[in-house]
Amino acid sequence: MPEFLTYDRALELLREVIAEKGEDYVYPRVGGTGCYYVRDGAPSCGVGHVFYRAGRPLEVLAGLDKQDTASVGGCPMVQHWAEPEALRLLDAFQCQQDLGVAWGLSLSRALDEFGRPGDHDG
Repeated sequence: MPEFLTYDRALELLREVIAEKGEDYVYPRVGGTGCYYVRDGAPSCGVGHVFYRAGRPLEVLAGLDKQDTASVGGCPMVQHWAEPEALRLLDAFQCQQDLGVAWGLSLSRALDEFGRPGDHDG
């Protein structure tokens, strides 16, 4: 069963994904249009990786790519997957990622905006 993401768990999963890809990893914008949660049958963007690790099936994540929303939290379905604080963090990360910022810096900037004291140390 997929897990409901708390802020702490979302941050933990983001850190895992970044550790695997590397802090300097820059998400390749597909067709210059932004990010996709799923590409070629696998998680694609950072948030897609997080939701997949939290147990969301690839078919469900691929459906998010068809949503006409500007933010992670703007999708009604996703609002039931994580607490608001976690969604703000994921959305801030994704906004930076979509600007072509490396994932390590994307997380740092998201934490600057929505993090808790001490989260940069983790």
